[in-house]
Amino acid sequence: MKIKFILLSLLILTGSSHKKNFAMNNLESRIESINLLDTTITKIENINNQLKNIKNELNLKNLRFNALINILEDLKEKSDDIAGFDLKLYSNQIDNLLQQIQNIENLIFTKIKVLSQTDL
Repeated sequence: MKIKFILLSLLILTGSSHKKNFAMNNLESRIESINLLDTTITKIENINNQLKNIKNELNLKNLRFNALINILEDLKEKSDDIAGFDLKLYSNQIDNLLQQIQNIENLIFTKIKVLSQTDL
């Protein structure tokens, strides 16, 4: 690749008018290709960073979800030991928390879907 670039440069400097034009057009075409490649790489890097952020967000939500499950299981175990404790009193709050988690997961998957459809 470097040799071709050097040869094209030499043609521009020393060649006939026709050869100079050919070399200039070829060189300009290569520069445009390199610029397009740079732009594409930048877009891919941006998408990759966004996906990493989404992955981190998903991991955090997963940790919170697992903590919530552990709390609920602990409450269920303790409810059998505590006289008069009724887990049904907390069912609406638990349902709301689970719905919030589901909404967050849906939002994250929507972000992933949008990113996967992004044109390079």
